[in-house]
This record gives sequence, C-alpha cells and structure tokens, in this order.
Amino acid sequence: MKVKNNKNIWIFLAVAFVIYFFTAFYYNYQAESTMASADLSDEERSMCDLNELDGDRLSLTVPPTYVNDASQADLDAAAKANGYESITLNENGSATYVITKAQHLEMLDKLSQGIREKMASIPGNGSYKNITSVDSDDDFTEFEIHTKVDKLSDKESMSAINLKLLSTMYHAFKGEGNAPFAVVYYGKDGSVIAKTD
Repeated sequence: MKVKNNKNIWIFLAVAFVIYFFTAFYYNYQAESTMASADLSDEERSMCDLNELDGDRLSLTVPPTYVNDASQADLDAAAKANGYESITLNENGSATYVITKAQHLEMLDKLSQGIREKMASIPGNGSYKNITSVDSDDDFTEFEIHTKVDKLSDKESMSAINLKLLSTMYHAFKGEGNAPFAVVYYGKDGSVIAKTD
C-alpha cells in the first residue's frame, strides 16, 4: 500500500505523542494532588521518608494511598514525563521517588498551591456559606476558620476534613508522616467556638 500523504501521518504521530505525554503527566499529578478518601493509617504514616542521596538527589517514599494502584510501568511513564530519575513501586505498595532537590521543591510548591486554592474556595461556597475566611501557618499544620455564626454546624465542621487530608498529603511528600494538624473556628464576634486536632 502506497502512502499518499506523509503530512497526515506526522500529524497523527504528533497528536499521539502529545496524548501519551499528557496522560502520563496527568497520572502523576493525580498521584501528588488528589485527596485521599480517608486519612493515612499509622502504618502508612511510618512509610513516609525523605533522605539525601549523593549530589543534589533525594529519595522520597510515599505510602500506598498516594500511589493509586499504579503499576511499575505506570510509575516509569510518570517518572519519564516529569523528568524524575525514577519512581519505584515497593513490595508494601509504597513508592520511592529519586528526584533532585529542585524537583522536590517544585512538587511541594504544587501541593501547597493546591491547599491555598482549596482554602480560597471555602468562604462563600454553598456548603460553607457561613465561613468568611480560612488562614493557615506556612507549614499547613495550624488553620484558622472565621465564621459569621455563634455555633458551628456539622456542615461547616466538615471543612476541616478536606484541609486535614490535603495537609497530610503535603507532609507525606515532605517525608513527614506524623505532622500535627489543628483547626480553630472563630465565631462572628471573634471568639473561639470550636477546636479540632
């Protein structure tokens, strides 16, 4: 069979490559930024680990919750798409990244940006209409939620769950499995109406 239009073939190959690249990138982004449906277990928290290697390299291990049932082939594709040296699937379901310090900082920056976006989306949200502002410390371990009510409803208290899941993920990718977490809710007059940790 004679190929009459080489241009169409090259366009097809280019599109296929772009789809492959972004699929791999999206998978890795999901692994780093999608909230888990539950908090980490004590066992998973103990898996979080960050070690310096030779040169400018780090070894980062994250628990199975953030691996999303990926195969080694999936992780290899994600590592290649993001320019990481490697991502290895361990026997216990955790994954170990070998990355540069700059790549690790970029990873944490992406996660912290996601937390800030979540914090900004809460006030005025239909589910949290009585929340007026959400603030945190620089390390996302202590949160302040300001409201326009005297008593906290169950619906507003649920906002802490999303923040805790995101904070836990952020610290897992810092290699800190047992980072603290606390939320203080303030009422319309500025007094504390609830605390959680």
